[in-house]
Parts: sequence; C-alpha cells; structure tokens
Amino acid sequence: MSDTANITLPSSSYRTPSGLAYLKLPVGIIEILEVVACLGALLGIAIQPDKADNESSYWHLEAACGSFLAITAILILLYVLDVPQKATRFPWSMLQVFYCAGAAIALMSLAGHVAANTFGQAGLIVGVILSFVAMALYFIEIFFAIRAWKRSIIAETLRLVEEGKLGVSAPPSDMKENNTV
Repeated sequence: MSDTANITLPSSSYRTPSGLAYLKLPVGIIEILEVVACLGALLGIAIQPDKADNESSYWHLEAACGSFLAITAILILLYVLDVPQKATRFPWSMLQVFYCAGAAIALMSLAGHVAANTFGQAGLIVGVILSFVAMALYFIEIFFAIRAWKRSIIAETLRLVEEGKLGVSAPPSDMKENNTV
C-alpha cells in the first residue's frame, strides 16, 4: 500500500437548493414538521380553559410554542427566498445550531413542567406530546445544521485557497498531475 492517497476535494460551488426545492430536502421537511408540531401544541394548549390563580399555569409553554412556530416559519421563508445564499457573510448554519439547541432545551423543560401538572386534560396532553415531538425534531435538525456548517467552512476555505488568500502554495507539479497528496 502506498503512503500517498488520492484525495477528492468537494466542490466549492455547492449551493443549498432554494425556492420550493428547499422544502423537499430532509432539513426542509423537518422544519415543516417542526412548524406543524408547534402549531398543534399551541392549539392544544390554547383550547384549555384558564386555570385558577392558585394552580400552576401553562402560558409559558404556549408562548414558547408560538414563538418557535413564528421563528421557524420565518427561517423557512428566508431559505425559500434564498436569503442565506445572498448574505454569505452571516453564519446561518451556526445560527440554526444555537436556535435549535435553545428551542429544544426550552421545549423539553417547559413541556416537562406542564406534563407534571397535567391531570387528564386532553388538550394539554396533546400539547405536551407535540411539544416533545417538536423538541426531538429540533435536536435532529442540529445534526443537519452542523453538517451544513462544516460544508460552508470547507467551501469558504477552498474559495480562499483558489483566490490565493490563504498563502498556501500550489503542490509540486508531479503531485498536481496525479491528484495525489
């Protein structure tokens, strides 16, 4: 076995599909499912009558589900309108990692609190279950966001190498011909 290996570098021109094609990607489908789960949880909690003053309230889960529903819908709209591809200096993938982590942790703690204080109210049970589903979807989306983050770092590094801004010298001519490193 030789001590050199053929390395195939990824293309620096990779683009996330925009428009409605984004919604066909796994991450687009997951984001749509997050919106549906948050909407279902919001409606399940909203149909419950107000509680007495001396009982634990569940407005905080309702506010969280409504907020995450709105933010995720806005992010979907931005990706459909191709805004992340136009604003390349903004770390979109990193933003999504932190947003999804915060949403998942908030939904986990708030839904857990409401679940502990739910006594046979069907709307709250549905709301809590859908909140946990949304939490799981946000955790799954973190995987895709980290993968996109890595891809963007590689693409940016390759772009800088191609432009000669990193100070990396070209490989020797014999290695360049064989594509080996």
